Amino acid sequence: MTLRPGRRSAGQVPLWALPFRAVAVVVVVPVRLLWEILVAVRQAAVRYVLVPLGEFIERYLLRPLGWLLYRAVLRPMVWLVAWLVATLVLLPAVWLGLLVWRRLVWLYRVVLAPSGHRLGQLLGWLWRGVVRLLRILAGRLRPAFAVLGRIVSAVARFVADTVVVAWRVAGRLLRWLYRWTLRPIGLALTVVGRRVLVPVGRAVRWIWSATVVRTRRWLRRVVFAPVAAAVDTVLVALDLRRSDPGVDRHSAGRRPDRSQSGRPRRR
Repeated sequence: MTLRPGRRSAGQVPLWALPFRAVAVVVVVPVRLLWEILVAVRQAAVRYVLVPLGEFIERYLLRPLGWLLYRAVLRPMVWLVAWLVATLVLLPAVWLGLLVWRRLVWLYRVVLAPSGHRLGQLLGWLWRGVVRLLRILAGRLRPAFAVLGRIVSAVARFVADTVVVAWRVAGRLLRWLYRWTLRPIGLALTVVGRRVLVPVGRAVRWIWSATVVRTRRWLRRVVFAPVAAAVDTVLVALDLRRSDPGVDRHSAGRRPDRSQSGRPRRR
């Protein structure tokens, strides 16, 4: 395959990028190996030491101890508490309730029923007297109530007219305030946003994409992706990770070269 002048192949790396790769390999590979060894040791300890020890303790210590506590302590204690509650609380409560009920029935029959009948008669007599008194007062005070009704009606009409006038004046003031203050301010803010803020935002976005985004893509493609592939190769060689035949480790993290139309470029 022939290469055009000014282009490099997919595996070719500039010479000035090799020190970055070397430093990344020297720093990342030992740390990654130590981490994988610690993970393997933890898994082995959990599988071959902690799990059998927990099963042994649960089967030969906790289960017999729980059965003994239930049979020797908890069950007799429950029966004792139930007997004490039934003997010392429920039975006296039943006898006391029966005694109180009988006394309440006697009190209702002897005291409350006659007193309630007499009190009802007294309240009926008082109610009839109050109704007669109200009828007499209504007949005597009818002219005064008519005058009072006219006064209340006049006052209510005056208050309603005042509220209507104040509402109209407030509406005109708010309309004038909106027309001569809020609307010009809103138009000025709209013009500033369209003429100043939008171009500034587009310029900041273009500068960000031209500096930070391109630098991040270059670092991931030239430095971090080859280092990750090398670390994965070392881990597979040391049998600390299984290799996936469907994934190319050397091309991990590399994006296909796309043309301006968005489709992968043919080589």
